[in-house]
Amino acid sequence: MKDYNDQIASRIETVMITMRNASFRSRLSDEHSLRPAMFLLLSLLSEHLSEPNATPITASDLAKQMHVSPAAITQTLDALERKKMIERIKSETDRRVTFIAPTRKGRAVIKNTYGRFNSKKHRLTMMKELLEYLGEKDSVELARIMERVNEFMSGKCTMSETVERTK
Repeated sequence: MKDYNDQIASRIETVMITMRNASFRSRLSDEHSLRPAMFLLLSLLSEHLSEPNATPITASDLAKQMHVSPAAITQTLDALERKKMIERIKSETDRRVTFIAPTRKGRAVIKNTYGRFNSKKHRLTMMKELLEYLGEKDSVELARIMERVNEFMSGKCTMSETVERTK
């Protein structure tokens, strides 16, 4: 059951990151010629390395996190490297291992993009577009699920209460 929950949690995290990044697509394409996959990968990389005690990350690690093939990651990394947004760093202890890190330019793109688009007005516009896409029935269901998530995350609901509700 734990492996299943880990897999589901990872899939949900990827969807949440994709949702957050979806609003940046047209602006990034215009300003930096970045495809959505490039921005998503750069975001994941920046977020991972900003965590306390973060360990270096490889292309294989990124492929697993994004649920894509190593070949797809390599292609995206090559494009980001050409744009000087990531760099590959050889391991000092194992010549076969190469770590991936955002460059100063890559970190600046992430920081500037998030800052510009993190306004309440922009979030509300995106939410309205999402709800129109989902339709009334799915929107109501999404709201219900998100309210439960909010209860759990804010500590208003214990794990045992959550289990009882699902029975």
